[in-house]
Amino acid sequence: MRYLGKAAKKVRIQSGMTQVTLAQELGISVVHLSNIENDHSMPSPELVNKYRSITGIDLYVLDWCDNGDLESLPKNVREAAARLREAWSFGKKSNVKDEGCIDKE
Repeated sequence: MRYLGKAAKKVRIQSGMTQVTLAQELGISVVHLSNIENDHSMPSPELVNKYRSITGIDLYVLDWCDNGDLESLPKNVREAAARLREAWSFGKKSNVKDEGCIDKE
């Protein structure tokens, strides 16, 4: 099972948000957010969607970009996945949008 705690914490910190602020935005308690960030709890699909709406970042995609194994992918997908991983940095958000990590809303 993949946990999203590291991705959730990374996005929150890089976005300059405190746990209190993000928890309020998500409509959850600070304790629940802390449990997610420390891999003691998994966010529900609805909460992952809320997180994406607030931060503009998909936690599953970020987690894969940070921790996914390129070699486990089919050969015809590896190049695109490598470009996606390369584009995924907070200093290049416009590139991330172009690569499909962030919703283009």
